[in-house]
Amino acid sequence: MSADVHASVKIRASPEVAFVIFTDEIGRWWRPGPNFCMDANRAIGVRIERGIGGRWLELYDELGDDAFVIGKVSAWEPGDCVAFRDHSRVLDVLDFETEVEVRFAAEGDGTRVQVMRAGWDQLDPAAADAERNGSRRGWESVLSWFQDWADWGSPLRIERPRNDRRLYVLEPGEGVSEGDSALKASRRSTIGGMTLIESRTNGGAPLHAHAFDDEGFYVLDGTITVGDGETTHEVHKGGFAFIPRGVVHEWDVLGDEASVLIITAPGGLDEFLGEIHTARPTNLADWNRLGATYGYTFL
Repeated sequence: MSADVHASVKIRASPEVAFVIFTDEIGRWWRPGPNFCMDANRAIGVRIERGIGGRWLELYDELGDDAFVIGKVSAWEPGDCVAFRDHSRVLDVLDFETEVEVRFAAEGDGTRVQVMRAGWDQLDPAAADAERNGSRRGWESVLSWFQDWADWGSPLRIERPRNDRRLYVLEPGEGVSEGDSALKASRRSTIGGMTLIESRTNGGAPLHAHAFDDEGFYVLDGTITVGDGETTHEVHKGGFAFIPRGVVHEWDVLGDEASVLIITAPGGLDEFLGEIHTARPTNLADWNRLGATYGYTFL
């Protein structure tokens, strides 16, 4: 099949980073709408699965159990090229599909991202011209979204030295913060990835919700209770509880004391708790004032 250039754009990132932003972060920059979705009323995003044979999905739920397969990856060359066999268009042509190829090439201080599409020669000339022109306009819009995100939104747009991310190991009794052996991983130590606290405590937290991070509790010793305001569960030694972001919950210690691993991802809980320990809020308004920065709402 002969291919033609549909659209191109230059972004301020290396080809390797541009590839990751295009593929891994497509769900963050792709804009749903009737001209760019098979079912715009249900679509909540898109996702590209890595590697040859991976699927390009229009998602109707977060896990992708309900999704439309836009196409499948036919080439996966990080920093160079990703290609898809695209059968998303509905035409009165049996087994019609095109191949979309996205190329990444260094250009000056950035990367030229170029979209090529082949397959129109399966149609008669008039239909091919109409489809080709519509596809070009569509991809010009898509690449403008990608450029906005790559240049101004993506955390990867600032390419940091490799030593920003490092392996670290703590000995028993050590923590990542001096004088706090309970803090095993912080927002700062994991470059935002997670918070991990080994807490020996006799109390928990009142009813609240996290807007930005998921939370988990692994009980090392003793028993805790975890509830949503209506139902309460006991979590014993060796047990685990997971609370997705947005879910209202509370937790407490059952008995005198418990030892619990508290995990949140991404990180930030450690910094909020630091503010709490300093300010020692005495009313709900103070808790919510301190929690607002971190997306924590107390009820």
